[in-house]
Amino acid sequence: MIISASKPQLNQVTARYGKPTRGPAPDSVRLTSPEDAQREVEESLSHLMAGKNSGAVQFADSHGRVKHLALMLSEYVEEGAREQVLNGYSLLFKNMEPDTKFTIAVAADKDRQDIQQMMNENHIEDQGRIQILQPGVPNLTVWARDMMVPQFKPGQPGQTALEAQEPLHNWHGDDSQIPQYITQANPNIELHLNKGIVTDGGDTQSNTKESFVGNYSLEATENKLHEGLQHSALKPEVISWYEAQTGKDVVETPQNETFPFRFVPVTTESGIVIQRKEANPDYKAPILQAGQVSEAQMYDDLSVKLFEAQFNKPVTIMGRDNPDTPHIEEPATDHMDMGMTPVDDNTFFVGDPSLYNGPGVDRNRDNQEDFDAYAKTLTDKGYNVIRLPHHEPAQPGDSYITYNNCLMERFEKDGREYRRVFLPVYGQDSDNLAIKTWEGQGFEVVPMPLEHLTTKWGGLRCISNWLDRSDAA
Repeated sequence: MIISASKPQLNQVTARYGKPTRGPAPDSVRLTSPEDAQREVEESLSHLMAGKNSGAVQFADSHGRVKHLALMLSEYVEEGAREQVLNGYSLLFKNMEPDTKFTIAVAADKDRQDIQQMMNENHIEDQGRIQILQPGVPNLTVWARDMMVPQFKPGQPGQTALEAQEPLHNWHGDDSQIPQYITQANPNIELHLNKGIVTDGGDTQSNTKESFVGNYSLEATENKLHEGLQHSALKPEVISWYEAQTGKDVVETPQNETFPFRFVPVTTESGIVIQRKEANPDYKAPILQAGQVSEAQMYDDLSVKLFEAQFNKPVTIMGRDNPDTPHIEEPATDHMDMGMTPVDDNTFFVGDPSLYNGPGVDRNRDNQEDFDAYAKTLTDKGYNVIRLPHHEPAQPGDSYITYNNCLMERFEKDGREYRRVFLPVYGQDSDNLAIKTWEGQGFEVVPMPLEHLTTKWGGLRCISNWLDRSDAA
């Protein structure tokens, strides 16, 4: 099915679009105008204080089979990476259940034609289940994960929702326009806007018990709340509400002294204006008495509450600094899903640079202590943690080796449990260890060569996003 539409008039300003890779830029976030930030923050916090939320719940990565999957294609991927993405689509079409639906957003005729050619050459059956959207939005990437968080509606099978938040990074071109087209073409999917939250879909994961959010997303959300309330008449009401909720008095600080970090606008080599996080030389830790909290702590707590209200699950922040250790902990990877995976409600796979011994190991940029901190956070919560090889590229053109950034299914059919994982592989010895580790948890492994795609700092979970899963949890 091919659906075309004209580009709508949206009140959205995007940065000048080059053709950047997806990273590395773990310390950069999008730019939002002060007026938009204030409006979006006021709306999100007003709903929070009123106890309003959509009622939708974040899908678990670890449970259910994919019933409807979102994908994207554009000139962002060329040559080897494009071939691998298309081959990956073919493996998904053939190895997922035969009634699984797909919605693919494309930027141009060539993208649509390449998909059609791939389906014909690979004899893909029942092509009517594959919906191609060509909405006339030219500046798209392939990162279908980042601009939306998929959710289900409890008690309403087949009714799902997309939470469209403020993206953490702005290397996504016009990707943020795609959720509205998906929901327009699929009336069973609701579009929810929560722009007070700043995150990428790759920086949040979930099992059936709780959600996990990376600390980069938390700090970016704190910063947006802080900026959005500076000149807002809502700020005294927010402080009063927070104090009533916590029983603590908030000690306000001058705007430039609130956080130990700050965001500074810079222009990248690709011509994109970003805000880069750096240490704040003006920061002054407030002197607190019993029963008092800092304004920074209020924004931290409010940010967590916003994530919990959006996902309707408890939230654990990954990558916070542990003040009791000499190492300054931070997220082990830019997006959390590059380095950790909820396998079920009791088990996590976590990346481990020490397990990688392939090309470029002497140039490994990974920080072992940050991955070990991920593992400790999870084991302290009672999870069983199993380690996988991980290797972050040190120079352009190197593959990003991750066996966490995958797509898994876990469901029952005809009285039998199926565990299936579509796993990126790279033609290296570490592939064998990763495959055996996944098989050790009872998974059928479908290897997907993606070494060319991952030079752009993203993997399989990054280029896919479920729009519906069975056995929602």
